[in-house]
Amino acid sequence: MLATTIKQIVFTFTDLFKSGKYFLLNSLIEKLIYFVFFALLARMIVPEFYGQIITVNAFSNILSSFFEFGLGFYIQREAAVSRDKIDKIVATSIIIKIIGFFIIIPIVIVYFQNSSVSLLLILALSLINYLVSSFSIFTGMLFGLQKFNRVFFSLLKARVIFLLLIALTFVLSPRFEYLISALFISTIFYGYYIVKESFQFIKPGLIKNIGLADIYSLIKLAAPFGLGVMFVWIYDRVDVLFLEKFVGLKAVADYSVAYSVYKLPMILSGIILMPWYSKMSKEFSLKKKIEISEIESVGGMLIFIATVFILCFVLGGGEIIGLIFGGRYETSAWILTLLSIALPGLFLNNLTGVALNAIKKEKYQAYGTLTGVIFNIILGIYTIYYWGIFGAILTTILTEYLVFLSQFIFLFKHRTSFV
Repeated sequence: MLATTIKQIVFTFTDLFKSGKYFLLNSLIEKLIYFVFFALLARMIVPEFYGQIITVNAFSNILSSFFEFGLGFYIQREAAVSRDKIDKIVATSIIIKIIGFFIIIPIVIVYFQNSSVSLLLILALSLINYLVSSFSIFTGMLFGLQKFNRVFFSLLKARVIFLLLIALTFVLSPRFEYLISALFISTIFYGYYIVKESFQFIKPGLIKNIGLADIYSLIKLAAPFGLGVMFVWIYDRVDVLFLEKFVGLKAVADYSVAYSVYKLPMILSGIILMPWYSKMSKEFSLKKKIEISEIESVGGMLIFIATVFILCFVLGGGEIIGLIFGGRYETSAWILTLLSIALPGLFLNNLTGVALNAIKKEKYQAYGTLTGVIFNIILGIYTIYYWGIFGAILTTILTEYLVFLSQFIFLFKHRTSFV
């Protein structure tokens, strides 16, 4: 039985790799680069200051998600189905993102006006997060058009620049300011490359013909995607803000180190689910049905991967954290061990969310993640205030499984979409 399951998992993964190998490499590079960035940052500065940087990063990510509007996912689905309206959708999305920029930056400045982190660093980190969020417009379109290689090579060139700048930094003077600057410069280059690739498939001149009615219409269509993304970002990062307010910056650092390792397996789930999403969206558009066996095989594969990582984190979590982040974060080992319990729920709520999006039930995916946000905030305030880091762990575990259960119920209610 086990041998059959593993054989099916290998077959499914091989099939998805063939259809999305560039997405696999793209996802792998991006997540590893950010992981390396934060690992190096943690080693270069004291834990308390690292906690402050993480707090800035968490707040700016949450804020950026409010202006995500699900545009990347919406564009990916529309591009996978038809190219007819993509030009106008992308042009409208660019205007929305420009407007969002002039709203977000003042909010960040006001929120961190008393922070010991310099304003320049706060703006650099916030701008990196907002730009990456904005680039999802172009990556979504290229993913939908099955141009995974275009995205991959754009990202590869930009991240090679990042690594070269990091190497130069360590040769000259290993300062954390230079590390953040290297990521910022690399992000700018990534934007240049990805926009250049995208404009080979769209007409950028359409941007001057966009009006308020077009903006409102697009936001209305993409909002269910955006709400889901926003809710995920909130319940994914709000624990950091609560820890900073109720416990302290050292707790933020310890928890964030463990959390970053806990989220590493998301590289594999993203590799699997993004090409699967494009494939299922196209299948549903043509047949108005999705084979239930598709969900079962991918779900089995995700559970197997989660189980393997749980064993790795339980048996070797301390060694992993010590090797990557250093001895100052030994407290993070027990945090990682407990957080790993949430991995199956994390993987499965991603699967059910993607499945709901594929059958055009985006609002139910948003309902599921909204349930998670409300639960996470209410429980998190109480448990983190009284139990500190353990409260954050407990809240994360329960939230992941609650979101999965909510979305599974919505999928079951719409089981007529599956055969």
